[in-house]
Amino acid sequence: MARKKSLTAQLLQAYQEAKKAKAAEEKRLQQEEARRARAAEQERLRKEREAVKQEREQAQRWVAAQREKKRQEAERKRKVEQVERDLARRQAAREKEAEQNEKERARRVQQAARLAKQEQVEQLKAEALERTSEVQAREAALRRVLVDHSPGLRNHRGTVEQALADGATAFVEAVEGALAGCEYPAGLRRAWRLAYVPESRELMVDVDLPGQDVIPSATGYRYKAADPPAVVPQPRKEAEAKELYKQLVARLALRAVDPSARRAGRGR
Repeated sequence: MARKKSLTAQLLQAYQEAKKAKAAEEKRLQQEEARRARAAEQERLRKEREAVKQEREQAQRWVAAQREKKRQEAERKRKVEQVERDLARRQAAREKEAEQNEKERARRVQQAARLAKQEQVEQLKAEALERTSEVQAREAALRRVLVDHSPGLRNHRGTVEQALADGATAFVEAVEGALAGCEYPAGLRRAWRLAYVPESRELMVDVDLPGQDVIPSATGYRYKAADPPAVVPQPRKEAEAKELYKQLVARLALRAVDPSARRAGRGR
C-alpha cells in the first residue's frame, strides 16, 4: 500500500495543480482574447473591404452615371444636330425651290414679253400692210374715176329731154337728179350748182373740186423696229402728189361732162 502523501506534498501538489489550472485558464483567456482580437480584426477588415467595395461600387455607379449622362448629352446633341441639319436641308430645299420658281416666273415673264413683242410686231406689220392696202386701194379708186361708175347721163336722156320740154326749172332738176345718182369714191363728191340759160340753150355746171388732200400723202406704210416699234408712213413725193391730183381733176371734169365717158378715161 502506497504511503500517503504528506500534507505539504498535497498542498504543493494542489498549489501546482491550481497554478496549472490558472495558467491554463490564463492561456485559454489569452487564446480567447486572441481569437476575439482576430475576429475583431477580421470584422474590421471585412467592414473595410465592404466599405471599399461599396466605395468602389459607388464610384462605378458614379462613373456609369457620368457615362450615361455623357451618352444622353451626346445623343441629345446628335439629335439637335440632326434636327438642325434637317432644318437646314429643308430651308435649302425651300430656297432652291423658291429660286427655281423665281427663275421659272422670270422665264415665263420673258417668254410672255417676247410673245407680246412678237404679237405686237405682227400686229404692226399687219397694220402696215392693211394701211398700205388702203392707200393702194384709195389710189386705184382715184385712178379709175372714169372707169368705175354708175350709168351716165345718157341713160337719163329721155327723162332730161322730157324735163327740158317742161321748162328750165324741170330741166335743171332732172340734171341734178342724174348727177346725184352718180357714184364717186369717198371724199370726191362735192356740191354743184346748175344754171340753164334758155336763150342760148346753155347749161352751166359749177362743181366744187376736192382739195389736194384727197391724194394720200403716203405711198404706203412699213414696220419700223424702233423703241418703241411703230408703223411709219412712206411719204409721197410732192411732184407725184401734184401729178396725181392734176389727173384726178381732169377725170372729174370729164366725168362731169358725161359720166359714161369711161372709155375715154380707160387706161389713163
